Amino acid sequence: MEHLYGQQIVIAMEEVSSNDDQVTIAFRVDRVLDRTAAGHDADLLFALCLLQENVGAVDVVACTTSTDEWARAMALDWEFLPVGTRETDAVISELTRRLRLSRDDPRREGVEARLEALLALRPERMLYGTSGFQRYVGAQFAPDLVVFENARYGNAIYVMFEDWEELSKRSRVDLLAGSGRGFERITHRRGWESQLRHAVRTRRNDGT
Repeated sequence: MEHLYGQQIVIAMEEVSSNDDQVTIAFRVDRVLDRTAAGHDADLLFALCLLQENVGAVDVVACTTSTDEWARAMALDWEFLPVGTRETDAVISELTRRLRLSRDDPRREGVEARLEALLALRPERMLYGTSGFQRYVGAQFAPDLVVFENARYGNAIYVMFEDWEELSKRSRVDLLAGSGRGFERITHRRGWESQLRHAVRTRRNDGT
């Protein structure tokens, strides 16, 4: 039988940046975990659960990483990938490579199906972005209409139609906690493809 005892662990807070509209704060467990020490896995799990419960988002970084370095790594930058006349299979192959999904990865089939659904709606171009360990893909249908998905971890797709460049920098937790303006969230359950087609066609308003 394993006995677990209470631990006194401090969650440190540090302001990363601020402006008139928002303040960005980094939360860090004030303890260095040695991966060679006995009980490391249990201590890491405890720290992750502590942050997830109190903050709602977690990441693991080296203890030598400064807050500024972490913030720069977390900044979400998009790379635009033209679609043009390229074959759908070629575009999907490039995106799955960028998402680092090997051919034997059990998640690959589902990701390919989602990408195929996006490409079937004939986007002007695809987007690829990274933020820390997360990798994202998007499809742009108009200057102010972009569909985003965290293809590896997400269970929903986001149709953004107001200030998408700013909205795409926000975390899922921030989006769901906000007013819900400027985007539509579509969960990946039965019929999500039809919902996506309707959302894109309505916002694009070109009748295709």
